[in-house]
Amino acid sequence: MKTKLHSLFIGLLLAGFSTAPAQAQQSLSTVIQADGGNYYAPGHSISTKILATGGSSLSNTYAFTGLDRNGATGTMSYIVNAKAVASYGSIGASFSATLSNTIYNANNVQWVTNSSGVPDYFDGQADASFTDTLTVQGGAGLSSIKLLLHLKGTLSAVPYYPYGYGYVALWYQLSGGGTTTFLQIQANAQSATSVDQMVTTPAFSVGAQGTAKVYVLLQAVAAWELFGQNIPDHQIVPESVNFADTLGVVQVQGFDASSNPVALTSAMGSSGTSYAVTPPSLIIQSSGQTVILSWSTPAFSLQSAPAVTGTYTNVPNATSPYTNTISGPQQFFRLIQ
Repeated sequence: MKTKLHSLFIGLLLAGFSTAPAQAQQSLSTVIQADGGNYYAPGHSISTKILATGGSSLSNTYAFTGLDRNGATGTMSYIVNAKAVASYGSIGASFSATLSNTIYNANNVQWVTNSSGVPDYFDGQADASFTDTLTVQGGAGLSSIKLLLHLKGTLSAVPYYPYGYGYVALWYQLSGGGTTTFLQIQANAQSATSVDQMVTTPAFSVGAQGTAKVYVLLQAVAAWELFGQNIPDHQIVPESVNFADTLGVVQVQGFDASSNPVALTSAMGSSGTSYAVTPPSLIIQSSGQTVILSWSTPAFSLQSAPAVTGTYTNVPNATSPYTNTISGPQQFFRLIQ
């Protein structure tokens, strides 16, 4: 069920990009949808109807009146609060929803074909993404870049898992077009799941002009299946996948064709956003009564200080490799651009 619905949705999102060439290099997208639908036996195939889509926030209560398993009439509510925010290098999405007074009866009218019917599954998601074309500069052999992302948020415990389920997913764009997930974290039934971790995207190719198109989508999903005996009648079932304002690009990292790190000096997006880059490594080697300091990127200058806390000053005329005599008080070195 999840694969079918979300593959369709992402495909529609990409179609929006392809019809607007002026936005091919940079665009922001915030999308929220709340779905209700019905399973059809045999095979649990799905038909869906969208309650709401578009925009950057959604707060609403949807009511459905039908029969419970004992044939008594009841009204079930689907209460939604969702948010999606996007800027270049920073995106967030959250989807919180509650099913109140759950009801299910196979004789209920199918909601997808009748506005007075009752859904037997609910699936809501909030998406936020950004696309940017980065002009990157750095050391020799630069072939690709990756984005180091900071992902932080919480997935609530999900009652009646796996018939209620929630997850957060990260998507990226393949070099040949299309998108795929590179991270998915699933909620569980026992306890809330807190996430605070660094995540590295797959590689984005750097072209001959030193540019790389990057695309990252953050998706928060909460869903329930009432089909059959999955979730009892007259229950209150809450769920929250909250990753609003919590994913940011920490650093752009460079690599050569063999996936070895390449130091970058700058990464500027066509959006006008300047992204932090991986600084070059400062290598120190001992040679007799001297130490030799070397670094790969001439754009960085060598500085020294009498203590690790500073104050640092430029070493006059220092270029890589730089030889320093071991004498006098201790010194600490760093690179600065």
